[in-house]
Amino acid sequence: MGHWAMAKSHAGGESINPELMARRDFPYPHSTPGAIAIKAFAAQLPEREGEYLEAVERTHLVECLNIDDAEVLLAAAERLGAEPAMMREVMADPDMEKRVWGDHIEAVNAGIQSTPTVDFSGQYRITGAQPMEIFQQTLERAIAETADA
Repeated sequence: MGHWAMAKSHAGGESINPELMARRDFPYPHSTPGAIAIKAFAAQLPEREGEYLEAVERTHLVECLNIDDAEVLLAAAERLGAEPAMMREVMADPDMEKRVWGDHIEAVNAGIQSTPTVDFSGQYRITGAQPMEIFQQTLERAIAETADA
């Protein structure tokens, strides 16, 4: 829970609720079920994928519900207009988990080892929950070095 407490201390993370997470009576889930659900949602409503990603994050980090429970993920998708039967079908497809792990392998091969990671053209990388100043400094350095080139 230390990671989430640190993330909560950064701008934009104020609503993360590590105290509630610690009180939940289920093992805190990994990201794979949510990632599969996001891909299933995007198969239906690709233009709203970002909204669903935010809904899954809110469900996981603020409401502290078990995103390893398909019904929890389906409820969040249905609130955004997804058809639950289609979501169930796509989420149950074994290829969806393969696609999620394919994305993971691609990220690892690119040198990405944690979330979040922000990469500027493969030359400047910010890893983990960082203060806005780190983003500003990195962006300024990238701009300055590009101008000098």
